[in-house]
Amino acid sequence: QYRLPYNARAADMAKLARFVYPGVNNDVVAIARDARSISWSLVARSLSAPLEEDDRNLSQFLVQDYTYLFQEDSTLACAVVFVGTHNLTQWYSNLRVDPGDFC
Repeated sequence: QYRLPYNARAADMAKLARFVYPGVNNDVVAIARDARSISWSLVARSLSAPLEEDDRNLSQFLVQDYTYLFQEDSTLACAVVFVGTHNLTQWYSNLRVDPGDFC
């Protein structure tokens, strides 16, 4: 199906990203099953939420999405997978930036 050179790890990352997309899978059992089909295991998932001090300002803009942690069975490598931006409200949140110093 793919021509060489083919990066199998990159292909796995693309598949994991697709597995967690809401239009593909909406339940954790299906996501775990699909990950197993490429020899990765779903280890954990977390639901996004605003910080308590930001809740009043951000809750109306924050679409709750999950972040997933997967582990490859043979190497024990880990991958953190985020649900991509998929609606206008999320784009608004993405573009809402408060500049500041990092260090």
